[in-house]
Amino acid sequence: MAGQSGRTFPRVAVLMGGASTEREVSLSSGHSCSAALRDAGYEVTEVDAGPDLARVLAELSPDAVFNALHGRWGEDGCVQGLLEWLRIPYTHSGVLASALAMDKARAKEVFAAAGLPVTQSVLATPEEVRARHILPPPYVVKPNAEGSSVGVYIVHEDANGPPQLAADMPQDLMVETYVPGRELTVTVMGDRVLAVTDIPVRRLVRLRRQIPSRRLASYRACGPAGRDHRGLPRHRTPCPPRARLPRHLALGPALGRSARVGGADPP
Repeated sequence: MAGQSGRTFPRVAVLMGGASTEREVSLSSGHSCSAALRDAGYEVTEVDAGPDLARVLAELSPDAVFNALHGRWGEDGCVQGLLEWLRIPYTHSGVLASALAMDKARAKEVFAAAGLPVTQSVLATPEEVRARHILPPPYVVKPNAEGSSVGVYIVHEDANGPPQLAADMPQDLMVETYVPGRELTVTVMGDRVLAVTDIPVRRLVRLRRQIPSRRLASYRACGPAGRDHRGLPRHRTPCPPRARLPRHLALGPALGRSARVGGADPP
């Protein structure tokens, strides 16, 4: 839909829900996006994405799809490939950019090749992570191909041993050097860089300091309900240097966001 007037697409199907671990927040954001589109004058159909998605979309024959799916299948190139096959215009990133961005290890390889600094990390299985410290503490363990903060463990220097992961952890895990600091996220739309957003998580920071090795409380705690505040950070430029934009676009043309952690810990 980039470069075309939204009025070219009066009938919009909003994809939401799905089968990923982020289903709940996808439903919430999907309903909000649907309401905003209706307020703007679009004819909107909400679609809870399931195994019959191709048939449902073929029957609806929308002018465009607004993708409000979160996590696997919705952000990893899968639904994008389906929409390409059905020749339905859709929002957000394409197949390649989505697939690369969801695979943390491959995304870091691309960023490193483009000259961006990345933290030390290795891939491991849950069995290997439970058996020994893969990296010197402090480090973070997380699924290599999940969104948001799903399944994240933080192992601190005073941990008695490696983390005892939950049984539902996937086989491909990223073990990454822990980087303390504030979380800043920058939205990029095509070649347009938007403002920096500061996302402090004060409650989770307190939790991390108290417990040497602990899985983050829940996905809900890391989603909107767990955020104390979102806003533009004071004393910081509202936009990053444009010199970094081509590095973000190394993953491919996209509507997306890049997160950065650095500076002092939040209070």
